[in-house]
Amino acid sequence: QRGGGRGRVGTTGGLKFFRVKEEVQLGDSGEKSRIFLVSAFFSIISNTEHCFKRIMFVFDDFLYLRVFSLPHVESSAVRIVMLREHEGAIGTANIFDGTSLYLPIQLPQTITNVTSTQQTDGAVVTISITFVKFVKDDECVFVYNLLLKRVMRCLKMHMIGRHYFDSSAPLLSPQHRLEIWPGVVTNIQKYEGGLLLLCDATHKYLRTDTVYQVMYDIYDRSPQTFEEEARGVLIGHTVLTRYNDRTYRIDDIDWNKTPTSSFLTESGARITYIGHYRRTYGIEIKDNDQPLLVSRNRRRIDGTFPSGPEVFYLVPELCTMTGLIDELRNDYRGIRDIALQTRLSPEDRVQCFNKFLRNVEEIEAARNILSSWGIKLHSNLEVREGRKLPAERLSVKTLKFDVGAGANWSEELSRGGMLVPVNLQNWLLVFANNDQNRAVEFLRAMQEVCPPMGMKVKEPTMLGVNDERTDSYVRAIRDHVNRRTQCVVIIVPTSRDDRYSAIKRLCCIEKPVPSQVLLTRTIAHPLKLKAVTQKIALQVNCKLGGELWSVDIPLKNLMVVGINVYYDSSGRCVGAVVASMNQKMTRWYSRTCVRQLPAEPLMDGFQECFIAALKKYKEVNGVLPGRIVVYRDGVRDEEQVRIIRLSELLLFKSAFEKIGQYAYYRPKFSLVVVQTRIHTRMFSLENGNVVNALPGSIIDHTVTKSRLYDFYLVSQRVTQGTVTPSYFIVIYDNSGLKPDHMQRLSYKMTHMYYNWPGTVRVPAPCQYGHKIAFLVGQSLHQNASLKLADKLFYL
Repeated sequence: QRGGGRGRVGTTGGLKFFRVKEEVQLGDSGEKSRIFLVSAFFSIISNTEHCFKRIMFVFDDFLYLRVFSLPHVESSAVRIVMLREHEGAIGTANIFDGTSLYLPIQLPQTITNVTSTQQTDGAVVTISITFVKFVKDDECVFVYNLLLKRVMRCLKMHMIGRHYFDSSAPLLSPQHRLEIWPGVVTNIQKYEGGLLLLCDATHKYLRTDTVYQVMYDIYDRSPQTFEEEARGVLIGHTVLTRYNDRTYRIDDIDWNKTPTSSFLTESGARITYIGHYRRTYGIEIKDNDQPLLVSRNRRRIDGTFPSGPEVFYLVPELCTMTGLIDELRNDYRGIRDIALQTRLSPEDRVQCFNKFLRNVEEIEAARNILSSWGIKLHSNLEVREGRKLPAERLSVKTLKFDVGAGANWSEELSRGGMLVPVNLQNWLLVFANNDQNRAVEFLRAMQEVCPPMGMKVKEPTMLGVNDERTDSYVRAIRDHVNRRTQCVVIIVPTSRDDRYSAIKRLCCIEKPVPSQVLLTRTIAHPLKLKAVTQKIALQVNCKLGGELWSVDIPLKNLMVVGINVYYDSSGRCVGAVVASMNQKMTRWYSRTCVRQLPAEPLMDGFQECFIAALKKYKEVNGVLPGRIVVYRDGVRDEEQVRIIRLSELLLFKSAFEKIGQYAYYRPKFSLVVVQTRIHTRMFSLENGNVVNALPGSIIDHTVTKSRLYDFYLVSQRVTQGTVTPSYFIVIYDNSGLKPDHMQRLSYKMTHMYYNWPGTVRVPAPCQYGHKIAFLVGQSLHQNASLKLADKLFYL
């Protein structure tokens, strides 16, 4: 049963959580429609979208065998080579890792003995292959994925990271110094519908310039601070070495090592990097004085305890930069040009899937790998029946309306006005003297667009600064902010992180007051000024404590909480807790906790913020919430879900005990993990055509996990490319809510993000948590003043 009492129940420190889904009770609201599903499992593959197919197996079981050798051979690689000599006895279709052997056929005897000769000393080694058991398909998913890797190699695809890419057909973007490799991602996982194969197109962005060229440009620009700037630009970035198609993360730059430095090989001989690349790859290094890049491969034993890092030294001129540089990310036209090449429509994705299938069938070596294990891929995509939830009803000041298929209500908001407007009576408008005309035009636009929405705007204190220095803006704000100041609006000529951070630190910590930073170019177009100003006015109203719209929430005494985490490149971590404070979910209380070192625990900070939110709720409403739903965002893989299930549940239980003190406090409680970095797509079939699923489309069977209470939800309308649903996992629930109620609540909360008059991918408190965590981690580097905690000052 999805919800109150599903399957067997386990306990962790007194809290119950669901382990097995034995009887499935699905949501039932909304119209049933034929939804064309394209899905993949989030913890295996990143930043792609996947199709799933049913696999037809000729063999019901595989054989699991153990392999021993006398005398014992330590090296697993040597054991693999030795066993390969006896493929005549065991067959060419086999998976062997040095100890365990998997076969699709049964050997004549339970124990099979063969002999090999060691190449080093000529010793005869007896290899004993012992049958252990038959293995069901769902118990050896990794075998199928290993077979898929072999298929990819037959297709001459290059593995970079976890994905495979085709270097022979790159998409070129010379104006942006980019080379885009098309790729394919495949994975098999066990779902409620059985074993499904996921496959889709992906892309890899490669810069055409090398790390050496980037360092050379930095030196030409700033020779005095070259080393410091080079570290700042390069450390944390991923590079590709084309001579072996491997990726590395740059962890440091060793200025004392050069290509003339030497190292010990496995045979114990010493060789220079120049000689190594000449002998191994036939590459001649041009600059013998360049420093070497340092990459540390932090391996894990049994997935838990890290071993000592394996250090790689890389030559800058042989390393190609990957990904998009910040300059290009901030270039709207550049991003648009790239998106035109990589953004795929639903039909395009299906074509990519079909192309992969054709390649597998047409290339004999790839086809033989699958057929030797009795595997055949069906050529028809699976069609599953999903549901579309009813449209939500929103309220603004003078209007109630149902959200249309476009999932956008800008027009209704303009016509009906803000739900609870806050008049702007005492505020500062700061600008450079060169932008005085722009500032005056912006003020007139504010006074024109705000009254129809119910917000009165009085004349501000106009503060012109003589230059564009950061100190000038900071000094002007510091000298004029007082207790009566409601808001500060700052117009800056260019985008500079240092100036933005300085202004936000002043307005969020030293002189806590809501602030809005605008770029001159944002308000520079007369024809767009009113529309832009209206959006700014909505943001300012939220920062002042106003409310824009509400959605009908039938549950009483409910607090919805969003938790998110932000990590920066230095390892600093910021956790955010954002909780609703009223029945309409229009007022929020936001707290953060900052951990300067990766080793510092974040759990205690989460608990402190959560307890503060409970106390604030009681202060506002007179009682503690009787029902709490926590949406936990920022979770990437199954391992993190397991940690949350085991540790954060105890955190909440302890918080209830602390807040109750001498009284018993046990609210109805649900903990829901929200994942957006998944590889799932949901399409709809319309007249035989594949199109994006509409907002409210939901699937909670077949492609969901058999051991989880989970569902996929599409909440946004996408007009370009392919829509991506969000994945919800209810890891704890004693609320008694039906699955349908949990799904409906999750969909309702995607309508309550005030920074956009439309739905968003995740519940609003998760998105608010992301915004405040990013602000604190990127600009403030410490918690904002508690005087701002009850306002959305970070929008």
